[in-house]
Amino acid sequence: MADEKPITIAARSVHQDRGAIIDHACEYATTDLLCYRVEDSPGLRERQQTVWQPLLQWASDSLGATLKVTQGVLFVKQPPEALSRLRQAVEKLDDRNLATLSVVTRVTGSLVIGLAVILGHIDAEAAFEASQLDENWQSEKWGEDEEDIRHRDALKAEISDAVEFMKSG
Repeated sequence: MADEKPITIAARSVHQDRGAIIDHACEYATTDLLCYRVEDSPGLRERQQTVWQPLLQWASDSLGATLKVTQGVLFVKQPPEALSRLRQAVEKLDDRNLATLSVVTRVTGSLVIGLAVILGHIDAEAAFEASQLDENWQSEKWGEDEEDIRHRDALKAEISDAVEFMKSG
């Protein structure tokens, strides 16, 4: 069991406690990565707008979930209607897709990215790149060390494994 992939563990957990998994995944919507933009770096802010805003627009258009965006790290309260719409989308998922969503959402920090993957709007690579946008920016400016590379590779593999698991069912 020590060498089990996280997606296998997530799948078993979903089967055992679906309600808690739904609650946990939906909690990410209250502080979704895509809603928090940098304040003081115009180049990064532009990149966030270019990559993240289309995902938020997709959630609004496809799921009826219009989330608020802020600059900085101060909490922004999301509209209850948007959170309800996202929850409805999550509740409709079967166990295999919910397990995948659980992993992708946790790894990316975004329920919107997770749902975009599950519902076929983006692929695993696009999900990884969107979730690592800030880190990529920092790496371009300051470089990467071995630990950063290992960590990013592990995150990318976890997303890919989850998506492969979803597709295998």
